[in-house]
Amino acid sequence: MSGGASYVLSREALRRFVTQAYDSDKICPGAKKMGIEDFYMGICLQNVGVHLIDSTRAMPDDNKPKFFPVDVENYLYNDNSSIPDWLREMSVSEVYTGNNCCSKYSIAFHYTKPERMYLYEFLVYHLRVYGQRYVEQLPRRWTISEVIEMFPLENNSDIQDLTQMPEKPDNF
Repeated sequence: MSGGASYVLSREALRRFVTQAYDSDKICPGAKKMGIEDFYMGICLQNVGVHLIDSTRAMPDDNKPKFFPVDVENYLYNDNSSIPDWLREMSVSEVYTGNNCCSKYSIAFHYTKPERMYLYEFLVYHLRVYGQRYVEQLPRRWTISEVIEMFPLENNSDIQDLTQMPEKPDNF
């Protein structure tokens, strides 16, 4: 799980983290390296049965990512050299660049400078191009059966003591 651009937790996921994982070194091993809390949060959540999903699968009509671990300019520049190698290697989905890079329902971009956030606010909420009609349209609601079909539950009943893994990443 990459959380640099943020992540969204349901109330139930947060409840499980706080009541089952947070105080358990077996379920939720302490971070050995600062700055990668998202990696450890993903381990903790999976160990208490929280199912992580790739945001590209979050909406049936939109298969683009919603969370971005680098600033939007890296994606909009229509050249593969603007995307760091580590991002391509670690991404579950293909990383696109250019005007078709991102979901129209994008949620967050990481490494965005504060002054640039003011620019984004202006462009999104205040600028209106003459001659264009703007109609707010929310995505359709899903039925519970559609949600279950898209995100089938996995069996996470076997919690492993991850501190005993034979091959651990250097940062674990």
